[in-house]
Amino acid sequence: MNIPALAALVLVLGGGAAWARDSMPMLETRETKQWGVTHHEKGIVVAVDAVKGKLRVRDMQGKMRTFSAMKAKIDVAGGKTLSLADISIGDEVTVSYQGRTATAIFRLHKAAKK
Repeated sequence: MNIPALAALVLVLGGGAAWARDSMPMLETRETKQWGVTHHEKGIVVAVDAVKGKLRVRDMQGKMRTFSAMKAKIDVAGGKTLSLADISIGDEVTVSYQGRTATAIFRLHKAAKK
């Protein structure tokens, strides 16, 4: 085989492999989903269901987030521990979470009574 033909073959095969790699859908891996990584979100409580263990928060960018909070540790300043039933609509909170599961909730400010 002559050198120009060999060079052309390498370019075609190499380009085809690069195209195939770029056109294939990405497989979700633990790194892309960040399993086990704890995130923190500050926001205002818009709904709480202590019986079902659900908490819905509007974050500071206006995005709604719903968390399963059945096993979350809930604290306020001064070290007092609360239950989910003590959280009210309008409370300002910081939620630590993994996926959609709240691991800890810290109430920053209690909602003003109406």
